[in-house]
Amino acid sequence: PPTEPPTRCPCGQTDESREADAFAILSTVSDPALLLDETTPQGRSFEWIIDIDEFCGCPADPKFVQRYIMGVFYYSTEGDSWNNGCQASADLTDPVAIAAANNDCTIEADGLDIFGLETFRGTDAWLTPSYECFWGGVACRNSTLCMDRIEFESDGLAGTMPLELQNLTDLRFIILEEGATGGTIPSEYGTFPRLHILDLNFNSFTGSVPVELYSTPFLLQLDLNSNFFTGTIATEIGSVQFLQFVQFEANRFSGTVPTEVGSLASL
Repeated sequence: PPTEPPTRCPCGQTDESREADAFAILSTVSDPALLLDETTPQGRSFEWIIDIDEFCGCPADPKFVQRYIMGVFYYSTEGDSWNNGCQASADLTDPVAIAAANNDCTIEADGLDIFGLETFRGTDAWLTPSYECFWGGVACRNSTLCMDRIEFESDGLAGTMPLELQNLTDLRFIILEEGATGGTIPSEYGTFPRLHILDLNFNSFTGSVPVELYSTPFLLQLDLNSNFFTGTIATEIGSVQFLQFVQFEANRFSGTVPTEVGSLASL
């Protein structure tokens, strides 16, 4: 009988079929051209999850996309230059190097999930072959292992915020304080159905605050102080009915504070 071609991961399919299925699925999340460009965060994450990641995720796994997106986040924020000890191992296939990287990572996300249960979290280095929920600085909902929180402070993050995060629909907390992350906030972040806190203070963000952000139904805290935002504060801010805390100071806004802020009963 013909010899079966070797496979890297136990997904019940050839490596070529696995890559093709992964590309088809991830093309619904990222621009296909970016997936094929190994110089982009998307291309680097695609190469990692297909050819390097010892976790060996299968495209049919519902968490395959989540893992890819966290890889995009790592490369988008220049993860190899983070200063928190949670950078990926220099050799992601060497168990000794991976163990050493995990030992260096000590930051752990905080918080409970929406059911008041302890979140799944850990202190593993990023891109190591454990569940992405156990990488330092993030936490997942206890019941579903869906990403619940991304939390870093003074950890050397730079680069930009990837559009792909919008697909993590259970995400409640994005806290990236005191870094060098810049660029604009993607307008698509206004589609987060459960986002409670967006805290990006003391970074290098530019452009206007996307008006779509004020459509986030359960936003409680919007902390954007000490960046380089421009433009005006949109009147739509008055529609964020549960907003309890907002900081916009130390930016480059023009105009006046809209009167609609007065309708925010929880502020």
